[in-house]
Amino acid sequence: MSAEIPLYLKRFMEQRSDLLVSQNTEPSEGDTTTLFDTTYGLRVTKTEQDGGIWFNFSLVPSPASINSHPEGKDDFYDINPMWDTPYLTEGSGNPWGMSSAEINRRFPNIADDFDDWRLSRENAMGMQMWDPDPEVVDRAVEDDVGEMVWKIEGFLMACWMALQPDVLGVGYKTVSEIYLLRKDDNDMDLEFQELINSEIEPWEALSAWVEY
Repeated sequence: MSAEIPLYLKRFMEQRSDLLVSQNTEPSEGDTTTLFDTTYGLRVTKTEQDGGIWFNFSLVPSPASINSHPEGKDDFYDINPMWDTPYLTEGSGNPWGMSSAEINRRFPNIADDFDDWRLSRENAMGMQMWDPDPEVVDRAVEDDVGEMVWKIEGFLMACWMALQPDVLGVGYKTVSEIYLLRKDDNDMDLEFQELINSEIEPWEALSAWVEY
């Protein structure tokens, strides 16, 4: 019997189809097939084995999927959804977030998607200090499925970043978990499986966590 794509990943593919191309939800029957490519250059493949599905993350083989830092330096990044920051910091343990301009300069492929992802969380939590952007307010996270869809979207952008040739790794943080993504460790599938099988973290916990 063919294994089913995990529920939350299937919901992500349905709700965020605008970010995906070449979707394939058919059983792979042991062969590795492309599940989807993202519009910013991440490829997710699936392999069915021993009744389960394994996922692999790679860059779409295109120059557009790779963006080297202008400075040409290697560094580690943290994606940490804290209120009143762009959620992205350069250098592990750095308390200061990168500005939208810095993100656009270093990672232009994901800059707009990353900003929308951040705003959708802040709209959902009612924490924006300005008028909500009407283009993203309808993406507000309001239920368990929406919460996991939001977390999967962030994880995929973190994978794309971690696969860049001059990025040492990315720490992707949720309320209670930290997922460490390094292209040389070949463990992105294990981190992803842990994410999509984790318990939903309640809004109350996240709201308390991001307050100063």
